[in-house]
Amino acid sequence: MAQEWERNRESDRKRYGAAAPGGAPGGGTPGGGCLAAPVRWAVLILVVPVRAAWDVLVAAAKALGAGLLWLARWLVAAPAVWLYRQVLAPLGRGVVWLLRAAGAAVAWLWRWVVVAPVVFVWRWLVVAPVSWLYSYVLTPLGHGLLWLLRGLVVAPAAALHRYVLRPAGAAVTWVCRTAVGLVAAGARATGAGGRWLAYTLVVAPVSWTYRRVLTPVGHGAVWTLRQTGRGIAAAARGTAAGAMWLWRRAVVAPAVWVYGHVLAPLGRGVVWLLRAAGAGLAWLWRWIVVAPVVFVWRWLVVAPVSLLWSYVLKPLGLGLRWLVRGLFTVVGWVLRTLFLPFVLLWRHVLAPAWAAAGRFTRWVWNTTARPAGRAVRDGWRAARDAVAAARATARRTRMELRTALFGASRQPAPEALPYAPDPLPRPLRVDVPAPAVDLVKHAPPRAGRHR
Repeated sequence: MAQEWERNRESDRKRYGAAAPGGAPGGGTPGGGCLAAPVRWAVLILVVPVRAAWDVLVAAAKALGAGLLWLARWLVAAPAVWLYRQVLAPLGRGVVWLLRAAGAAVAWLWRWVVVAPVVFVWRWLVVAPVSWLYSYVLTPLGHGLLWLLRGLVVAPAAALHRYVLRPAGAAVTWVCRTAVGLVAAGARATGAGGRWLAYTLVVAPVSWTYRRVLTPVGHGAVWTLRQTGRGIAAAARGTAAGAMWLWRRAVVAPAVWVYGHVLAPLGRGVVWLLRAAGAGLAWLWRWIVVAPVVFVWRWLVVAPVSLLWSYVLKPLGLGLRWLVRGLFTVVGWVLRTLFLPFVLLWRHVLAPAWAAAGRFTRWVWNTTARPAGRAVRDGWRAARDAVAAARATARRTRMELRTALFGASRQPAPEALPYAPDPLPRPLRVDVPAPAVDLVKHAPPRAGRHR
């Protein structure tokens, strides 16, 4: 026991530093031994009831959990299992059997009403004639055309290419290569001599002439031409001003008079004549070309087509539509007859049962599970707060008990202190009353609806 107290005192010293709770931070001045009996009575009065209350709360929580589990088992799980085994499973098997029967009937109708006629028509009215035509007409015709093409075109062309064109092409290629080689050798020799002669007889004299003669002459000619151009430009500007005046007085003014008094009236007369001629041509086009064409189109094309549509195609289309509508009506009646029991079962049995089960489940949840859960949460919070307050009180009481029985721990040397000592040590006061024990650390939160 003494070793345990020493270990506790050492742990408190490491946790709180040199100043132990309730004792002096300085030397090891022991507390009075007269405080042992009051502290023991305080522990007996505070800690033991809290521990007993905690055990009672744990037992009550276990009993409440067992009760809720029993209620959930016999009020929710057992009815749900019975409903599934006795109602939903047989109903589902019946629905599956009916759906399979309906699917088999629809498949039989589809096979013998739609697929079989289409396959018969495709096989004996399309595939058989096309296969006979391909086997007995197109295949022999293709083989004969291929034989004729091979005998009359391919074989002569291959013989001509092999025995005439290929040897002739090889000979021509050899002759061309030889001639090109000779010409290239002569061109190379001639090009070397020509380059030397051209440089000696043409390039050198021309370059000397360009540098010594043509360049100075060109500069002088440019200066002369520039000055001449300036004079010509001045003369041209004067000439242009005179020509513009003459153009305005001699051409523009008479042209305006001629346009206003001669050309405009003449143009209006020509336009009137053209309009009259256009009206006459339009009348002729309408009654000589368009009217006969419209008459032929209306009475020789549109009238027969309209008669064909009114008395042949339209009745045929109406008959086909009546046939298709009757077929869909029969199929819809069959499907309605097959699925009407399922619709009535869902509307008058399953939907009301599902709604009643939902209302019963919500009523059980709102009246039993939710209040029970709220009570469990409130009890758990109160118990948790009480346990936290009891733990804090027991810890403080234990520290005060150790301090009262064994005194504060001796302060070690400054170099061995794990923490810095308090700069303002407080003296030990024996007459200070013990701190009040508060079992309720804080008020529990207000119970409410938690999501």
